[in-house]
Amino acid sequence: MNNPIKTVEYKGKTINIYVDVHAESPREWDNLGSMCLFHNKYNLPNELNLSMEDTHKIAKNKKYITLPVYMIDHGNVALSTEPYSDPWDSGCLGIITVSRERLISEGISVRRAKKALKSEVEVYSKYLNGEMYGFECEDVSGWGYYSIEDAIEVAKENI
Repeated sequence: MNNPIKTVEYKGKTINIYVDVHAESPREWDNLGSMCLFHNKYNLPNELNLSMEDTHKIAKNKKYITLPVYMIDHGNVALSTEPYSDPWDSGCLGIITVSRERLISEGISVRRAKKALKSEVEVYSKYLNGEMYGFECEDVSGWGYYSIEDAIEVAKENI
Protein backbone atom coordinates (compact mmCIF):
# COMPACT_ATOMS: atom_id res chain seq x y z
CA MET A 1 0.00 0.00 0.00
CA ASN A 2 1.14 3.54 -0.74
CA ASN A 3 1.84 6.11 1.91
CA PRO A 4 -1.23 7.82 3.35
CA ILE A 5 -2.12 11.18 1.83
CA LYS A 6 -3.36 12.41 5.20
CA THR A 7 -3.05 11.28 8.80
CA VAL A 8 -5.46 12.27 11.56
CA GLU A 9 -5.14 11.60 15.29
CA TYR A 10 -8.45 10.83 16.99
CA LYS A 11 -9.10 9.41 20.46
CA GLY A 12 -5.48 8.33 20.69
CA LYS A 13 -5.60 6.44 17.39
CA THR A 14 -4.14 7.22 13.99
CA ILE A 15 -6.45 7.36 10.98
CA ASN A 16 -4.61 7.01 7.68
CA ILE A 17 -6.33 8.31 4.54
CA TYR A 18 -5.41 6.83 1.15
CA VAL A 19 -6.41 7.31 -2.46
CA ASP A 20 -8.77 4.44 -3.32
CA VAL A 21 -7.30 3.14 -6.56
CA HIS A 22 -9.80 0.25 -6.72
CA ALA A 23 -13.04 2.22 -6.37
CA GLU A 24 -15.82 1.12 -8.68
CA SER A 25 -17.40 3.55 -11.08
CA PRO A 26 -20.41 5.27 -9.57
CA ARG A 27 -22.17 4.54 -12.85
CA GLU A 28 -22.29 0.89 -11.69
CA TRP A 29 -24.56 1.93 -8.82
CA ASP A 30 -28.34 2.11 -8.91
CA ASN A 31 -28.54 5.64 -10.30
CA LEU A 32 -31.65 7.67 -10.97
CA GLY A 33 -30.34 9.14 -14.21
CA SER A 34 -28.83 7.73 -17.35
CA MET A 35 -25.81 9.44 -18.88
CA CYS A 36 -25.36 9.75 -22.62
CA LEU A 37 -21.98 11.38 -23.16
CA PHE A 38 -19.90 11.77 -26.30
CA HIS A 39 -16.20 12.56 -26.59
CA ASN A 40 -13.62 11.42 -29.14
CA LYS A 41 -10.79 11.24 -26.57
CA TYR A 42 -12.48 9.68 -23.52
CA ASN A 43 -14.53 6.51 -23.09
CA LEU A 44 -17.55 7.97 -21.31
CA PRO A 45 -20.90 6.31 -20.59
CA ASN A 46 -23.70 6.23 -23.11
CA GLU A 47 -26.05 4.24 -20.93
CA LEU A 48 -29.03 4.43 -23.29
CA ASN A 49 -26.98 3.77 -26.43
CA LEU A 50 -28.32 6.91 -28.07
CA SER A 51 -26.89 8.93 -30.90
CA MET A 52 -26.08 12.59 -30.35
CA GLU A 53 -29.14 13.44 -32.45
CA ASP A 54 -31.34 11.28 -30.20
CA THR A 55 -30.08 13.07 -27.07
CA HIS A 56 -31.22 16.38 -28.59
CA LYS A 57 -34.68 14.88 -29.12
CA ILE A 58 -34.88 13.60 -25.54
CA ALA A 59 -33.73 16.96 -24.17
CA LYS A 60 -36.74 18.58 -25.89
CA ASN A 61 -39.19 15.79 -24.96
CA LYS A 62 -41.46 16.70 -22.04
CA LYS A 63 -41.58 13.02 -21.01
CA TYR A 64 -38.04 13.35 -19.62
CA ILE A 65 -36.20 15.48 -17.11
CA THR A 66 -32.87 16.19 -18.74
CA LEU A 67 -29.82 18.19 -17.75
CA PRO A 68 -26.92 18.97 -20.06
CA VAL A 69 -23.50 17.67 -19.06
CA TYR A 70 -20.55 19.97 -19.70
CA MET A 71 -16.86 19.16 -19.46
CA ILE A 72 -13.72 21.20 -19.08
CA ASP A 73 -10.48 19.46 -19.96
CA HIS A 74 -7.60 21.48 -18.62
CA GLY A 75 -5.14 19.16 -16.88
CA ASN A 76 -7.95 17.34 -15.11
CA VAL A 77 -11.39 16.62 -16.43
CA ALA A 78 -14.33 18.23 -14.67
CA LEU A 79 -17.99 17.61 -15.38
CA SER A 80 -20.89 19.86 -14.47
CA THR A 81 -24.51 20.50 -15.36
CA GLU A 82 -23.60 24.18 -15.71
CA PRO A 83 -21.48 25.51 -18.60
CA TYR A 84 -17.89 26.55 -18.03
CA SER A 85 -16.67 30.00 -19.05
CA ASP A 86 -13.68 28.66 -21.00
CA PRO A 87 -14.72 28.45 -24.68
CA TRP A 88 -11.56 26.63 -25.80
CA ASP A 89 -11.26 23.76 -23.30
CA SER A 90 -14.92 23.16 -22.47
CA GLY A 91 -18.19 22.23 -24.07
CA CYS A 92 -21.34 20.18 -23.81
CA LEU A 93 -20.74 16.39 -23.86
CA GLY A 94 -24.30 15.18 -23.76
CA ILE A 95 -27.03 14.69 -21.18
CA ILE A 96 -28.14 12.98 -18.02
CA THR A 97 -31.82 12.10 -18.09
CA VAL A 98 -34.64 10.30 -16.31
CA SER A 99 -38.19 9.67 -17.48
CA ARG A 100 -41.07 11.44 -15.76
CA GLU A 101 -42.76 8.03 -15.70
CA ARG A 102 -40.02 6.71 -13.40
CA LEU A 103 -40.29 9.77 -11.17
CA ILE A 104 -44.02 9.22 -10.81
CA SER A 105 -43.65 5.50 -10.11
CA GLU A 106 -40.99 6.18 -7.45
CA GLY A 107 -42.69 9.26 -5.97
CA ILE A 108 -39.81 11.61 -6.74
CA SER A 109 -40.42 15.32 -7.36
CA VAL A 110 -38.89 17.07 -10.35
CA ARG A 111 -36.90 19.32 -8.00
CA ARG A 112 -35.46 16.33 -6.14
CA ALA A 113 -34.73 14.55 -9.43
CA LYS A 114 -32.76 17.50 -10.79
CA LYS A 115 -30.76 17.67 -7.58
CA ALA A 116 -30.01 13.92 -7.80
CA LEU A 117 -28.97 14.17 -11.47
CA LYS A 118 -26.63 17.07 -10.67
CA SER A 119 -25.12 15.06 -7.79
CA GLU A 120 -24.58 12.02 -10.04
CA VAL A 121 -22.61 14.20 -12.48
CA GLU A 122 -20.51 15.66 -9.64
CA VAL A 123 -19.69 12.22 -8.21
CA TYR A 124 -18.79 10.83 -11.64
CA SER A 125 -16.52 13.83 -12.20
CA LYS A 126 -14.68 13.00 -8.96
CA TYR A 127 -14.36 9.38 -10.05
CA LEU A 128 -12.85 10.39 -13.41
CA ASN A 129 -10.18 12.40 -11.59
CA GLY A 130 -9.29 9.72 -9.06
CA GLU A 131 -10.84 11.61 -6.17
CA MET A 132 -11.84 8.49 -4.23
CA TYR A 133 -10.55 7.78 -0.76
CA GLY A 134 -10.35 5.14 1.91
CA PHE A 135 -9.17 4.93 5.49
CA GLU A 136 -7.41 2.50 7.78
CA CYS A 137 -7.22 2.71 11.54
CA GLU A 138 -5.94 -0.34 13.39
CA ASP A 139 -8.48 -3.08 12.53
CA VAL A 140 -11.10 -0.76 10.96
CA SER A 141 -11.08 0.31 7.32
CA GLY A 142 -13.43 1.71 4.72
CA TRP A 143 -13.18 2.54 1.04
CA GLY A 144 -15.06 4.30 -1.72
CA TYR A 145 -15.52 7.79 -0.28
CA TYR A 146 -15.68 10.77 -2.62
CA SER A 147 -14.13 13.24 -0.22
CA ILE A 148 -11.34 13.07 2.33
CA GLU A 149 -13.70 14.64 4.87
CA ASP A 150 -16.27 11.82 4.41
CA ALA A 151 -13.58 9.17 4.88
CA ILE A 152 -12.39 10.84 8.09
CA GLU A 153 -15.93 11.24 9.42
CA VAL A 154 -16.79 7.58 8.84
CA ALA A 155 -13.51 6.50 10.36
CA LYS A 156 -14.25 8.54 13.51
CA GLU A 157 -17.73 7.02 13.72
CA ASN A 158 -16.28 3.50 13.59
CA ILE A 159 -13.41 3.81 16.05
